[in-house]
Amino acid sequence: LALGSSMGISIFGFSLSPFRICFVLLVGYESCSLVRNLIKNKRIEVPKSKSLLFMSIWFLYALITIFWSRKFSFWIKNTYFLSIGLVSTWIMLKYLRTKESLKKALIGFEIGCIVQMLIGWIEIITNQHFFINVKEDNFGRVPIAFLTNPNDYSTFMLFSIVVCLILYIISRNEKFKMAQIIIFLNSMAL
Repeated sequence: LALGSSMGISIFGFSLSPFRICFVLLVGYESCSLVRNLIKNKRIEVPKSKSLLFMSIWFLYALITIFWSRKFSFWIKNTYFLSIGLVSTWIMLKYLRTKESLKKALIGFEIGCIVQMLIGWIEIITNQHFFINVKEDNFGRVPIAFLTNPNDYSTFMLFSIVVCLILYIISRNEKFKMAQIIIFLNSMAL
């Protein structure tokens, strides 16, 4: 996610971004693990969470809507994105169980944010966008980095601000807190 949705390869009209590639690999791994546990007659652990229950109900409702959906392609696209949300919720609940694992995930996200910020500052200073076609460059000195438009970039910077605040609050290291303030101010400026 932190690397952007437009930084991918197109296969049969479907864009595979780094997030989607990792997502497919993780779903494959989890599916193999599930099958292995079923073969060994092990109990399958389903994380108990209201958010997972909500996403599951929402996904099941989305499956039912095929009966009154006017465009099958729109139904597939929307159901696909809901399935990504459902599986992402499952995976986060499974792997982010401790404060330490959550902190590591947030730091990983923040590293991606820093890359986006650096590219954003370079785009502002040089007035060049490196990841879009020059003919389509109608954005001027507004940064977009790996993302497809300024609105996506702004939303991403908003997520960066939230992550900075969380890391600032949970950190005890003064140098790390100072780095969070610098990243926060950069996110606000961009």
